[in-house]
Amino acid sequence: MGNNAVEKMYDVTGVPKFILIDEEGQIIYESSNGFEDSLAKKLKEKFNF
Repeated sequence: MGNNAVEKMYDVTGVPKFILIDEEGQIIYESSNGFEDSLAKKLKEKFNF
């Protein structure tokens, strides 16, 4: 979930910017181009849906 600390830690400065962060805090996907098919694929892989 987002807050000011996350904004500074991951350099979130604009919308839409999607960042998928794993349980260890590592960025596993990042895009500033809005919602992309590759993001949907990563989400399906990560959450098995």
